[in-house]
Amino acid sequence: MKHLLVVALVGALAFTASAAWGADAVPWQGAGAAPGAVQGAAPGAKPVDPAVAPAPAAAPAVAGDLKSELTPAQYKSLVKPIEDAVASAEKELELVKKEADKPQEKPGTVAGMKVKAADFYLNAANKAKTAATRLPKDKDAAKTTLADQYEKPNKQKAIDLLLEVAKEAMDRKDYSTAVALYKRVLVVEPDNAIAKDALTELEKLAKAAQANGKNGQGAAGGNNKPDPSLINQPWQNVNGKPANGWSHAGAPTGPSNGFGSGW
Repeated sequence: MKHLLVVALVGALAFTASAAWGADAVPWQGAGAAPGAVQGAAPGAKPVDPAVAPAPAAAPAVAGDLKSELTPAQYKSLVKPIEDAVASAEKELELVKKEADKPQEKPGTVAGMKVKAADFYLNAANKAKTAATRLPKDKDAAKTTLADQYEKPNKQKAIDLLLEVAKEAMDRKDYSTAVALYKRVLVVEPDNAIAKDALTELEKLAKAAQANGKNGQGAAGGNNKPDPSLINQPWQNVNGKPANGWSHAGAPTGPSNGFGSGW
């Protein structure tokens, strides 16, 4: 009888230990798990209180995204004016496309619109350059973004437009306008090879026209009147400012609005 009691007691103890081990080994299967308990936590570990749990770390700013690199106030005061200038340039180019489909009584109409679009692009580039100087030292990433996304590309768009209009002026032998535009390109980009080469060619034409004028011949030698757009051309200008004489292109003769002082 005593032997049977011992066997029964040992069996009961073994079953209890097995049940306890199973509940600890598979806590999500155990009944009555403590709220906030972490799966796989050691038995007896203190549950995590959701109210005091650490908040997830904020996502880092995406490189090149000015809206994440700047405060809303900085974005509104510095970047929004740049975007507005770019939008004005693109709007002007849309008008150029519409105007190009019409018969052109005055070839300078479209040329003047392209120059106006270039003005807006230059304005945007200049604003981006200025905005970078207004940012604090800890905003180096934003300064780089302003240069890469706004200053450099818009400056290049303006140069391309000015070169395009200057080439068109040369093709129709409106040399005074071509000179003014090529010199304006050099104000923006002093080392521009296209503008330099074009001005060298135009200067040769001017000298030939002046020589032929003294000899009573035209620039092409076919008449007694030299090309009026080459004679008395202001080839040398003070402080590198672009030459006047834009009347042939339908553009103002003075400095254009938005032409940054840095250029």
